[in-house]
Amino acid sequence: MHGICTRVAATALVAASTAICVASIAQAQTPVLTEADADFLIDRTYSDALFALSQGNCILFRARVRDLKRLSEYRNSYWLNFRGDTLTRNRLVDDKTARAKSRLASVETEDCPRRPLDPGYLPDLRGPDFELSAGLVRLGLPKRSFLGFEPMGAPAPTLGLFSPDRNATGSSLSGSIKFILGPAGMQPYPTTPVEGFQPIGTTTYGKVSIYHSKADIDQRVGTIDPGAGNALVLPGPLGGLSGFNLGAYPLNIIHDATYSADFNRTGGRIDFGRTTKLQISFDLDFYGSAGYAHSGFDERFAGSIPGFMRDFVYTSSSNVDQLKVRAGFAVGKQFVVSQAFTTHVGVFAEVGPDLSWARGTDSLAFTGFPTSSTALSAQKTDIGFTTGVRLSAKFPNGFGIAAQISYLRATGLPVFERDGVAPTVLKLEAGDMWTASVRGSVKF
Repeated sequence: MHGICTRVAATALVAASTAICVASIAQAQTPVLTEADADFLIDRTYSDALFALSQGNCILFRARVRDLKRLSEYRNSYWLNFRGDTLTRNRLVDDKTARAKSRLASVETEDCPRRPLDPGYLPDLRGPDFELSAGLVRLGLPKRSFLGFEPMGAPAPTLGLFSPDRNATGSSLSGSIKFILGPAGMQPYPTTPVEGFQPIGTTTYGKVSIYHSKADIDQRVGTIDPGAGNALVLPGPLGGLSGFNLGAYPLNIIHDATYSADFNRTGGRIDFGRTTKLQISFDLDFYGSAGYAHSGFDERFAGSIPGFMRDFVYTSSSNVDQLKVRAGFAVGKQFVVSQAFTTHVGVFAEVGPDLSWARGTDSLAFTGFPTSSTALSAQKTDIGFTTGVRLSAKFPNGFGIAAQISYLRATGLPVFERDGVAPTVLKLEAGDMWTASVRGSVKF
C-alpha cells in the first residue's frame, strides 16, 4: 500500500493524489503508513492549497483546506495505519496532527480569491474607460432585381432577369467612453448552492458609443441576354408607359452592363448595465441600450443596347432613420497570466426592436426620352440582434487591446421593387453583417 501511495503522488503530482492515497489506505485490509508518507501527504495538501489560492481557484482551495482539517484530527482513521507499537503510533499521531494543524492555521484564514494576485479582476473607480475600434465589414444585402423578359404571345412579362451581387465589403470605425456609476465590490456571500459561484464584486456602469460603417459593391456584369425570341422589358419607376419593351431579338441584347451600390450607416447608443464577478473568475454582464442610426444607400445599374442605339441608367437613393432598443448579456472568463498582465475571453448577445423610417427616389434614364422618377417612403418595425466573441488583454497603466468577431442582423435595408405596372415600391428588409475588428482601450 505504501508503494501505491508513492507511485500516485510521484507520478501525478496533482491535487487528486492526496484523495487517492487517503481513500486507498483507509479501505485497505492490511494498511501500512510510514512517517515519510504522512509528511508528504500533509505538505502536498498544503502546497496544493497555496497554489489554488494563488490562481484564484477557490473550489480546489477549499477542498484542500477541508483535507488539512481532517488530517489535523487526532481520531482520524487515517492515522490508524501507522505501524509499530502503541507508544510509537501515539507519538507519530501527535506529531503529524500538530504538523497538519500548523499548516492549516496558515491558510484557513485566507480570503479566496486573493485580490492582490488577481489584478484588475474587481472593477475600480479610477475614471472613464476610452475605447477605439477599427474593423472590416461584410454585408449581405437583401435580394434585388432589375429588368424582365416577355416571350412572344405571353400575357405578362417575367421580371427579375438580372439580380446583382448581394455581398458588399467595407470597413467600420467606432469609439466609446465608459463610466463606472456604482460600487466597486462587495464581500463574498457566506454560502451559495454551487461552490465557487459566490459573487465577489459588482459594478453598475454607463457607456456612450458612436460608430460608422460603410460597404460597397462594384460589379461589371457585361452582357445580359433576354433569350431568343423574347422581348427585353425595362420597368419604369412610375409604372406603365414610363418603362420600355424592346423586341427584335438579338438587337435587344444588353452590353457593357455595370452595377454599383454604396451603403453607409452612422449612429450612436447609450448603454446602462451591471457586471457581477464570481469567485471562479467568471463575470456576468446584463445591460440595456437605446440608440439612433442614420443609413444612406445608393445604387446604380446601367448598360447599352447597341441594336437600338440606346443607353439606360437606373438610379436609386434612400435615407433611413432608425431607433434601436436592445437588451443584452455577456459571459466572460478571466485568466491571470501575471501580476501585470491578464487576458479575458467572452461571448455576448443582444436583441431588440428597430423602428425604421425611410424616404428615397427611383429614376430611369433612357436615351431619347425624358428621365422618369418617383419619390418613395416606407416604415417598418423589425427585430435586430447581435452576437459575437471577444478576446482581450490588459496591461499595466490601464492599457488594453482586444479582437472581436460579431454577427449582426442588419435591419432597415432598402429594396426597390418594380413590377412594370404600378410605381416602384420601397421596402425595408434585413440582411447579414459580419464584422472583424481590433480594439484599443485606455483607462484613466
